[in-house]
Amino acid sequence: MKYQFIPSWYTREGLWYTGERPWFEPAEQYEFDDTINQLSIFQGAGEDAGLLLLSYTPGLRRLLNRENLLRIPVVSLFDRMQGIHRTMPGTLLYRSLPWPEDTEFLITPYCTYAERTFGSRKETFARVDFGEDGNFIYITWLTDDEPFARDIYDDRGFLSSRLYFTKKSANVVNSRLEKKADAEKVNRQSSEDISNVTKVDYFNEFGQLQFTENRLDGTVSISGQAVYPYKKAYYHGFGEMLSEVLFDYFRAPENAGASIVLASDPQHNPIVLETLAKQKLVLSLAGNRFSGSINLQMIEQDAGRAVMIVTDTEHLAKLLRKDTAISVPIYDITPFDTRLELGKSPQIRALKILMPVDGFSGIYLEKALKQVLQYMKKNPAVELHMLIRGDDARAEEASEMLEGVCHAAGFPDVSIGMEGEKKRIGLPVFLDTYLSETDLLRLLEDIRVILDLRDQPNLYLQIAGISTGIPEINYRFTQYVDHQKNGYIVENIDHVTEALEYYLSELSHWNEALVYCMDKIQLYRGGTLVEKWKALAEGK
Repeated sequence: MKYQFIPSWYTREGLWYTGERPWFEPAEQYEFDDTINQLSIFQGAGEDAGLLLLSYTPGLRRLLNRENLLRIPVVSLFDRMQGIHRTMPGTLLYRSLPWPEDTEFLITPYCTYAERTFGSRKETFARVDFGEDGNFIYITWLTDDEPFARDIYDDRGFLSSRLYFTKKSANVVNSRLEKKADAEKVNRQSSEDISNVTKVDYFNEFGQLQFTENRLDGTVSISGQAVYPYKKAYYHGFGEMLSEVLFDYFRAPENAGASIVLASDPQHNPIVLETLAKQKLVLSLAGNRFSGSINLQMIEQDAGRAVMIVTDTEHLAKLLRKDTAISVPIYDITPFDTRLELGKSPQIRALKILMPVDGFSGIYLEKALKQVLQYMKKNPAVELHMLIRGDDARAEEASEMLEGVCHAAGFPDVSIGMEGEKKRIGLPVFLDTYLSETDLLRLLEDIRVILDLRDQPNLYLQIAGISTGIPEINYRFTQYVDHQKNGYIVENIDHVTEALEYYLSELSHWNEALVYCMDKIQLYRGGTLVEKWKALAEGK
């Protein structure tokens, strides 16, 4: 049977756009979600699984490559609407574009500026931003140092769309010297908020305008050069256009027998449910897509068309069974990240502790740090790597705060080094930063134990810990960490030292956690899970 997975990849609610950010900005939260996990499982089992994409995603191939899913067949509705047939990634260098002959490029640590000289004055007229992999993703055009348009480039090697901004006060410094001296400040301001876009032109791979979106009222006007055979010349929004294209797609003979796995999201659920033909529907529910309380009534209503529901947590599955009248099978699938490899920390002399501190403060942080630092004084091989999500500017602020906490805990000589610093005075305490899940994965390579003592441990970090065989010490019980199996639950913040002793004093308990994680992963990586899924979805 053919399985088509519809993800919920949207930059912001109500916007049919999967944004690609400059490398120095935090990545979007959809980088690893239920759809990524499910596609990985089905691909690994050799099943006929593909991606049915409703969002405008010019950087799709880069996203799939990061997730080891580049071979997954893709049907993009925006590709159809834009008349794009190219499928393979392409290389396009920004310097190969038709710049004015007198253009000079000013390269900063964050982005590149294009400048021209008029007499004794230099004018900055464009800024080039780059993605995580080093390829340029868009060019922002400037006039009087204000952005007025942005060209978005598809990772297949062509101009995909152009955004037009409202005029506002300049947010790019004028002086060339200021750009060089304060590149960090400039570039923290460089990624314009897409909320101030007035309209967007969308092109095919040959640069022909296909349609124009009015961001002020959401309407879409179809160009006279449009390739797709639209039924109307004007639409009230992308939702109406997607409904038209999806209706035809579901009624194509080759798609009649497919199973649709829908990442449940209020933004696209009505469109998919209204346009489905004879396809079987599986609803996939992930807790991180629900803002605030979960709308059980909406889920129950949507489930009326489904043959099966899958959740990302056991807690959500139990909630649906208990508080709704849903009659179809409900199954929870733990989203292990199959990109990861087992950790290399036994090969490293240093015993590295990774301690996320975002949202962790007050007396509990002070008590935890006091115990860790006391333990480090007795064990010279131990390193503490505190972790935050953010850029270097946020790291500087966090470093000062954490040094203050260490001093209050009775360690006035502690100075916190930034990631990559080797020369330390006193205890080896570092502050590591990450902007994306890919950054986080690199940091985990040589970690011996994860110490997450917050009330709500980071879900992705727990999944990554299991996937890499790294035990995790928590303050709260969760379904992902079993006490003295693949982690340690302290329950009392004063008992952190006991947990550290358990995993750092010798390798036996660490090896037991590694074996336990490997056994747990195999339950989800093998064909057993796919076979159970198929049996439920096909009503066997």
